Amino acid sequence: MARPRRLRIAFVPPESLSDQEERIGVAIPGGSLGIIGDKGEPISRPGSPGELVYRGPNVMMGYAARRADLARGAELEVLNTGDIAVKDEKGFFRIVGRKSRFAKIAGLRIGFDVMERSLERAGIAAAVLGDDRGLQAYVIDAGSTGRAQRLLAEASRLPANLVRVVALRDFPRLASGKIDYACLERERLQGRADTAADPGSVLGAYARVFYPLTVGRNDSFVSLGGDSLRFLQLALELERLGLGLPDGWERLSVAEVTNRHAATRPRERSQASEIPADLVLRVLAILLVVVHHETLWPIPGGSGVMMLLVGFSLARFQSAHFMAGRIRHALRPAVDVLIPYFLIVAAYTVGWRAIPWSSLTLTGNFGYAEPERHEMIPYLYWFIEAYAQTLLVFALIFAIPAVRKLCLARPFAFSLGLLGFAAAARFSVPPFVDIGNRQIFAIYWVFHLAVFGWCAGLADSPSKRLVLTGFAAAVLGYLAFWESVWFGTTVKYLMIFAALLVLLYLPRVRLPLAAGRVVAQVAVAAFPIYLFHRFVPELLMAPVAGALPGPIFQLLAIAGGIGMGIIAGKGLAGMRILRGKFVIGSQPELRSA
Repeated sequence: MARPRRLRIAFVPPESLSDQEERIGVAIPGGSLGIIGDKGEPISRPGSPGELVYRGPNVMMGYAARRADLARGAELEVLNTGDIAVKDEKGFFRIVGRKSRFAKIAGLRIGFDVMERSLERAGIAAAVLGDDRGLQAYVIDAGSTGRAQRLLAEASRLPANLVRVVALRDFPRLASGKIDYACLERERLQGRADTAADPGSVLGAYARVFYPLTVGRNDSFVSLGGDSLRFLQLALELERLGLGLPDGWERLSVAEVTNRHAATRPRERSQASEIPADLVLRVLAILLVVVHHETLWPIPGGSGVMMLLVGFSLARFQSAHFMAGRIRHALRPAVDVLIPYFLIVAAYTVGWRAIPWSSLTLTGNFGYAEPERHEMIPYLYWFIEAYAQTLLVFALIFAIPAVRKLCLARPFAFSLGLLGFAAAARFSVPPFVDIGNRQIFAIYWVFHLAVFGWCAGLADSPSKRLVLTGFAAAVLGYLAFWESVWFGTTVKYLMIFAALLVLLYLPRVRLPLAAGRVVAQVAVAAFPIYLFHRFVPELLMAPVAGALPGPIFQLLAIAGGIGMGIIAGKGLAGMRILRGKFVIGSQPELRSA
């Protein structure tokens, strides 16, 4: 195939030349340059990338396949260069890559050459590929993979779970010495196929939990953007493989977890499993909530322990997002809780033929609305409102750059200051805000519990754990014995204090393998159980309420509520997979140079 002589389409006027000129300039006299989008629409906004096109009298032919084609004469009026360019405010054009070296990922147009140059400026030689499912970078230095991933996430503005970095001994190269991107692309696609083809492996477990994201052997739970719900689901998947979870496994790469799995003796796998203590606490907390709601026994500490675990999970999985200012990513796990909550609100709206506005706005726990007047859904959903408000408070705090800088410098000291603020609000706000007994549902009444959990997640040394223990003994001890108004209050705060000690000093609990799997299964469904358990006695069992003895009815209601929550949890997991496929494949277009 013959190609006509290359024509000149642009120049930089001498008076506009700089010492480090990267622009191709403006169109030559008689010609014109422009930028078009994927559908051929013109792009005029400065800094927005698109394909560079040229119009001018020197455009006449394209490629010639045979000698006779050279006699056809002029056939083209517009030259689509295949280059991706941007135009600055002064009207000068700059090429940022080839059209074949771009991909639209999560709605952002990402140039692979631009990403390679950003790593090169940081001293990292890399080859970058990708498609609509994420970026894949190859580097030579294995010690630079983590740093390269952070730099790529910042440069591309993609979440970390869509950026993967793999270390190679050397780049495959063509005879010309250039990087063989076709060879790297085949390796990338083969890695994806291997992930999908091995459902019984550790890699397959990660792939199932993070579907539809692509998972590689160098990814870790944290780098993939895992949250507390995925943590529980992956723990359950790994338990099914007979893998005891080592401390800090969420930060280990898939390859490291796989190696530990292979090193575990089969006899050990069949006897017992070590379950993270927060999973066991989550199960105990939700069981206490269900039993308390059905029997009204004086054991109201379940929701308090769940609030403690909210803060612990935020510190463990979302603190890096908060401290980096990625607030949207830090709040993403709330979607899995709020979607079913709003479905319940919608169901009550249809049944009552009235909109419970306070529940719709997640403010029913402030004490100004009543379920009897159809202004809010039943009181038990106060926890979801407090949960959402807790996330909002954390988001507002970490939206301030100075706060993030302070927290990054001294995370635990900053967190203790936040705990002091939350405890002060707990003691000082109630005398000025009189909402009666409903105050126990208000955010200022429970926010300090979430911050205790946050501090526990960051207490990574014996001295820090000791300091937090002393602070908790003072605050929770006072609430349990001096401010206590009835026996249930004492039980509640002592239970919360005991749960905090477990988080600090007993990171893992050894259980029989079968019991460990049951614990993981219930822990995964904790939020769905909370949301749906009351539908069993109030709706499904209502026709037989008078026909069964009280204890039998209560036992069946408790078991049925847990079962309904587990079933609902599986259904919501399926919805999340569908939502993930839609979000990755159908986000609105955003432009990024």
